[in-house]
Amino acid sequence: FVLTAMDMMNTTFSPENVEEVLAEWGQDLSYGDYYFLKRPEYMKQGLVNEFSLSGIRANVELNINDTAAGKVYINTIQPEFLNGSWTGEYFTDYPVTVTASANPGYRFVGWSGSSEVSENTIEVAVTEGGVSLTAIFEKE
Repeated sequence: FVLTAMDMMNTTFSPENVEEVLAEWGQDLSYGDYYFLKRPEYMKQGLVNEFSLSGIRANVELNINDTAAGKVYINTIQPEFLNGSWTGEYFTDYPVTVTASANPGYRFVGWSGSSEVSENTIEVAVTEGGVSLTAIFEKE
């Protein structure tokens, strides 16, 4: 539950996404006394309290060497890679699961960075200093 909640806070409930949705409604992030800017911190603290989390929050940075070559998933989401990179925040209490999937005409070579393995799907511990992984694809 905590990982899925963090996935959603890193995507659906991110200030960038909420700002886009509110703009469609003719509002901005100040709508409702800045509720949407403050809400993520309240949600994260609620997770700490409800699940007795003892870890801290740390960044998970994912990169793709070639965005045309494949896709990368983290837990329950396929993040949008701008300029080949995406960063989300997760609790160190739980490992994240990342999966690489090659597009036709490419193959997945492996991961580099915090974990250097060739398996498509790996579970990675979120550490205090953060995690950085790059999915390496190449043409077949």
